[in-house]
Amino acid sequence: MKVTSAVLDYWTQWLNCNCITTTSGKSTLACALTRTLHSRGKLTYVLDGDNVRHGLNSNLTFKPQDHDRNIRRIGEVAKFFSDAAFICIASVISPYRKDRDACCSILPDGRFH
Repeated sequence: MKVTSAVLDYWTQWLNCNCITTTSGKSTLACALTRTLHSRGKLTYVLDGDNVRHGLNSNLTFKPQDHDRNIRRIGEVAKFFSDAAFICIASVISPYRKDRDACCSILPDGRFH
C-alpha cells in the first residue's frame, strides 16, 4: 500500500463493506495501513467494528435501528480521534450510504475518506 506525504496530517479512513460479511479483509487492510503510517511517525488508531461491538456497543443488537446506532457511535469516536490529530481507521460493515454520510458530516471537511 502506498501512502504519500501529500496526504493530510490526520483524517478518518472509513474501510467499508457494502455486504453483510465479516471476511472481506477490512481488518487486515486496516492493520497493514496503520503499520505503514505508524512507521512514518503518524499517530493512528483502528476502530474495528467487531471490537467496538464487544465493548462500547455491547448493549446493541443486530436489528436495523441498533446497527444505525453502532455506526453513529463509531463515527463519534472517530471524531474524538480526529480532534486529537490521530489518523483513525474505521473498519466496519456499513452498507447504507446514509450512515456513512452521517459519519462524514460530523468530521471536519476533508477529514473523512
